[in-house]
Amino acid sequence: MAYPKDLSGTVALIVGGAGAIGAATGRMLAEAGATIVVTHMPGAEFERAAAEVIGRLPGGRDHAAYPADVVDSASLVALRGEIERRYGRLRMPISTRSTTPSSTACSRSTGVASSPRSAALRRS
Repeated sequence: MAYPKDLSGTVALIVGGAGAIGAATGRMLAEAGATIVVTHMPGAEFERAAAEVIGRLPGGRDHAAYPADVVDSASLVALRGEIERRYGRLRMPISTRSTTPSSTACSRSTGVASSPRSAALRRS
């Protein structure tokens, strides 16, 4: 299934992006032109899985993976800062983590996910 919109110039952060659902989401968005940033749990096994996901994405963009734990607000704040330094404004945060409330949604107008746990990614 192709994404119905051109996402060139968009940075998509996929929380939990090293898993199967995150990988499929990242691939779909990258095929539509987005630059993909995935998060993974800290640890060598998770880092390898995330690197494999990034390695399979369409080339020509600065895709990346970062360790971050959704229950650790400090790691999310640090991640937000790193994304802003590297890419500029984050436009499309997406969560595929099962520990994140199912109400998580991306608002294209604000670029902010509606999950309480995503508050650390918000910029006031």
